[in-house]
Amino acid sequence: NLWETHQCRPHAYGHTWSPGYELPSGMLHGHAVGTCMGFGAFLALKADFITETEMHRTLKVISDCELCLWHPVMEDGAAVWRSQVAMIEKRGGNLCAPLPRPLGSSGYLNDLSEDELLRDLQAYKELCLSYPRGGRGVEEHCVDVGLEDPQAKKMAPVHDRFVVTPTDLVVTKLNKAQNENDRDAISQAVKMLDGVDGMVAKYSSQPSDALRNISMQTAKSNPMWAEAEQKGDTTRLMEAEMISGQAEGQLLALLVRFGQVKNILDIGTFTGYSSLAMAEALPEDGHLVTLEREAVAAEMAAKNWEQSPHKSKIESRVGEAHDLLSALAKEGASFDLVFLDVDKPGYFSLYQTIMDTGLLRVGGLIAVDNTMYKGEELSGEQLSVNGEGARALNAGLLADERVHQVMLPLRDGLTLAHRLR
Repeated sequence: NLWETHQCRPHAYGHTWSPGYELPSGMLHGHAVGTCMGFGAFLALKADFITETEMHRTLKVISDCELCLWHPVMEDGAAVWRSQVAMIEKRGGNLCAPLPRPLGSSGYLNDLSEDELLRDLQAYKELCLSYPRGGRGVEEHCVDVGLEDPQAKKMAPVHDRFVVTPTDLVVTKLNKAQNENDRDAISQAVKMLDGVDGMVAKYSSQPSDALRNISMQTAKSNPMWAEAEQKGDTTRLMEAEMISGQAEGQLLALLVRFGQVKNILDIGTFTGYSSLAMAEALPEDGHLVTLEREAVAAEMAAKNWEQSPHKSKIESRVGEAHDLLSALAKEGASFDLVFLDVDKPGYFSLYQTIMDTGLLRVGGLIAVDNTMYKGEELSGEQLSVNGEGARALNAGLLADERVHQVMLPLRDGLTLAHRLR
């Protein structure tokens, strides 16, 4: 998936610049990644992350595998720069280009100006010319191996579509591409789709320094989560991608302020981003209870809140969600706003508990994340367990006359439901 969104997380080596030119060039994915890995090794040498010997060792492996080190599409430095800008927008304002530091470990390059990028591309090209085939790969393109050019994929015809939304515009561009075999129209459509999240982030209120720090710390956490699962410290594999992120955090904060919310229940703490985003919007006498099954995650969240002046508004509880909800209900707790973002198979059962015990007061609002789970229902393919869980919750909301709800296409779906009775 070249154009996945919400990338405030660790990234794969070789996947920073190549997504911007892989489709226009018609390259096979491995060849495109090879060019980006090679360029990354060159940049790692310049940054003193690796030695010259280690750089050539890396380039030799790529070349020996008959993969591409350099492709003429990279001559268009302006296009490569646009790819970098798009990546920065998707990665929460950071380039975060993973490079060997040293071989066997990962470092990150965060600062590379346009002038530096253009100079480095030319220097890298000269270096690649000394390699077999002038740095080119063997059978680099889809058409070279009998596959269809990715730019020529056929789209279902859509005639005379009136353009209102960005989706309308994308469909119109793709329809034009089909009818006229216009590769530029495909590139434009991909660029528009790829830019939606970046535009939302650009024109939304910016996160606090504390929230930015949580994003950065979470982005580096996947190795830690993998180790925690392996040791049995967590009951499942946690992933950096589970963070709520800027746009969703700012929407939650807006709802808190607009609704003059004082009591919040946050189900699914993870690294603490959503909790702090909402706590920052609470009045001084406001209170937020956040629930997390994994003690390791709750501890990380507490450290992330440590320097925030709003940490005193947050109460963290650790355990199974149903047990913690039952305890809150016995205490007579009631909340103005509930944010539900945990394991999807349990969504509807948790929703029923929240409603039946009165944890969400009449007149309150519940926000449920991931209700379009990864677009699985849109794909028409068999749903995963998580996809089934999201669909069960969606169907349950539709059938529940106690609420009035709307699904927003923010990230992979955020549903807001107002409790009427």
